Amino acid sequence: MNAIEASAIELYNLQESQPQGLSMDGMVHLVNNIIQYQHKMATEAHENIFDDMDDGVYNQQVSDEDNSVYESAKRCLAMFCRSWSLTSVSNHEKYPTSGDSSFSGSANLCSNSTVKAIVACAQTLAKVSPLQGLDFMISCLLRRWPSRCTSRQLLFLRLISVLLVQLASANFYMDRFAQAVCDAFQRIRQCILSPHILVAREACSLCDDVHLQHLFLLRDKCLLDMVSTALHDNAKFHWNKQIQSLSDDKFDAMLDLL
Repeated sequence: MNAIEASAIELYNLQESQPQGLSMDGMVHLVNNIIQYQHKMATEAHENIFDDMDDGVYNQQVSDEDNSVYESAKRCLAMFCRSWSLTSVSNHEKYPTSGDSSFSGSANLCSNSTVKAIVACAQTLAKVSPLQGLDFMISCLLRRWPSRCTSRQLLFLRLISVLLVQLASANFYMDRFAQAVCDAFQRIRQCILSPHILVAREACSLCDDVHLQHLFLLRDKCLLDMVSTALHDNAKFHWNKQIQSLSDDKFDAMLDLL
């Protein structure tokens, strides 16, 4: 893990020119496999202890070694997220630029192998260690939003939606989770209102996520009002007609949830 972390830092420091011989895809997959292996070994160790106990009562605890691996994996994942991008664009994104033109063809990140690897790794981390997954979402994604890189904003939006669902599904109490959910939907709201077409479109598409609807929007009227108000404002005031129409359609769908 130390070697991977050093390589991740190298990728972050040399974002514009990836060092020869370093493959982010391969490293992300390796981190994912290490997390899974560590969790498997810990689970087997706990099961062996459980089998040896006469009373059949044992509470599985995350060891210091497990925490060390998950913490290192979280740092690596943060470096991968912050060094990955398809192209950077200006913060003044109201009107298309050459950067936007070259990026628009790859706006759908579903087919990007690195994005899929990063999302899968983040989901694995949140599954085996919800506390580390929550800290990753708060410290890497929400507090350090990549306002000047469109492709990274789309990646972060995708990660936030996946982590919200994964963390909400974990049977584990986390005292920071409620505030993180509020902050996450505030960020989604800001992205819905983004002047950049791709960011606004990606954020609007999250309104169709059935898991987000049932786990959050239907259970918290404040979150539902936050999203529906942003969609309503977009339908009236966004500079792009396509986003206006898309927001109007999503707002009509939100009315069924109110």
